[in-house]
Amino acid sequence: MSNQSETQINFIKDESDPLKDNYGIFPFIQSQTDPEHRKSIHYNTIKELNSSFEGKEIRLRSRLQRSRIKGKGGFIILREGVFSIQGCLFVTEGVVSKQMINFVDAIHLESIVDIVGKVKKAEKPVESCTQKDIELDIIKIYLISSATSVLPFQMEDACRKVNPELEEDDYVPPGEEKKEEEKKGEKKKEEKKKKKRKKKKRREKKRRKKKKKKKKKKKKKKKKKKKN
Repeated sequence: MSNQSETQINFIKDESDPLKDNYGIFPFIQSQTDPEHRKSIHYNTIKELNSSFEGKEIRLRSRLQRSRIKGKGGFIILREGVFSIQGCLFVTEGVVSKQMINFVDAIHLESIVDIVGKVKKAEKPVESCTQKDIELDIIKIYLISSATSVLPFQMEDACRKVNPELEEDDYVPPGEEKKEEEKKGEKKKEEKKKKKRKKKKRREKKRRKKKKKKKKKKKKKKKKKKKN
């Protein structure tokens, strides 16, 4: 691996990582590898991927359009031409290490990457991709060609809606939608509880007022009897 490239994306590989061969920066070929071996590597295309590939291991060469990494995992969007697919990667013993997650987080958007992953059925349609019913469990990822850190215009900018009021700022990856739904459900329950509490308070106030009125009436009646 070239130190210059590693500095370029602000990443230095941890050589003690047992999964270090599953990610990294590809060195320049410079006619040092067997051309027959290069020809034997089969690349799939995002366009051809569908539910029939479920459970199969595939290899892609595509652009990293979007990256959303948090803590020990995250989601990426891979693009090839106008076709795109979502990739998932979370720290898993013997498959994905924390260093691999950090490497993916360091890759600049629109860089060209090689991906090895398993196709799986998406829990919910991935509305932000053309391949909505499937996604990839990332097993290996290599940086082939790094884009500059800040591009003047990115695909994400082109995909933004014209009306800023309709812009979806709160992007929630499909893998985390259940959590978001649970949170919304909890909020609704809390709101219902609050409403019930308010109703109880109102009822109690009405009861107190009625009791006060009754007491006043009784006192008035007693006074009238005494006068009579």
